[in-house]
Amino acid sequence: MTAKEFFKSTAFKCICVLLSIVLVCGILLTICNALFAVSDQERLDRAISKIYGETVEYDPNEEVDADYSSTALYTINQVYPLKGSHDGEYLLNITGNGGYGGGTVTCWVVANVKDGDFDGISKVTIDSNSGQSYIAKIGSGDLQALINQQENSEFTSFTTSGISTGATFSLNAITNCMNGATEYVKAVYCGYVSPYADYEYTDYIDDATTFTVSGTEVTYQIKTKVCGPANAFEISVTVGENGTITAYSITVNGSTSGFGSKMHPSILNSALFINKGLDDMLALFNDPDSTTLTKDDLKTDSVDGSQLVTGASESDGSNAGYSNFVCIYASLFASANYELALSDYAEGGNS
Repeated sequence: MTAKEFFKSTAFKCICVLLSIVLVCGILLTICNALFAVSDQERLDRAISKIYGETVEYDPNEEVDADYSSTALYTINQVYPLKGSHDGEYLLNITGNGGYGGGTVTCWVVANVKDGDFDGISKVTIDSNSGQSYIAKIGSGDLQALINQQENSEFTSFTTSGISTGATFSLNAITNCMNGATEYVKAVYCGYVSPYADYEYTDYIDDATTFTVSGTEVTYQIKTKVCGPANAFEISVTVGENGTITAYSITVNGSTSGFGSKMHPSILNSALFINKGLDDMLALFNDPDSTTLTKDDLKTDSVDGSQLVTGASESDGSNAGYSNFVCIYASLFASANYELALSDYAEGGNS
């Protein structure tokens, strides 16, 4: 076929039609993108409207304080101090870790400050998520149930306990958003300083933790943070010279739905920890130089002959892995901070 015959052929005409369609579609998509693109400002205004149902004044120039912006549990993306009739309220955009399959949920959270003191979380809405297939099961009533936990006189942090949604891991990520908002606002706007601000491995350690000293031994009464779906653990750990653990016992097991019995035996009977130090515990993790560790970092196949972290489904006990992890993390905290705890005690500090 000659070139002249090709240009007159049906095949050439089809190519021309297809190219024309592609060109027109490209132009239309460009126009639509320009017309319907949502700016960050519009996205923020929509979030505020969804929460308050009205226009609210806010400071658009507030920068996130990098010293308190990120832990293993959450990341503070944006923060807006509100003005006018909502003065004392802070709107935070936070990404909570610990969702299903290691995914995340990003929320808008309203935290309140009154007379310089933290005054609770009053509103929360879901902004977006990563990999959370069942998040639609979480409704406004479930979010309100989380907020209502603050009415309990024994409330210390938001948990998934008592809220059945069919999306426990996604709800866990949301609780991390809410707890993150609490911690950030307390630190940045209320002047709260954690007694363990200078300590290592604190992401999962609650400030209610205390310790005492006897000679060269430090005995910690550790309360962990929620490591969803596991609730807080309370653990007694005694550490001797060189940061070696001499006693370890779980006084309150935070495992939920019966997974406490599926935890690793050497954790339940404390054999994993006795006469071990920081390096021994870090050997269980892929990245021993990191002080920001999550359950997913716990990759070892076995300890004392049986698995620490099992498979991916609830039926095989994988949820017990969260409990295993937080118990090991408590041992890292106790051993790594042995010298600092002795020093603090000598100076009349945390005890």
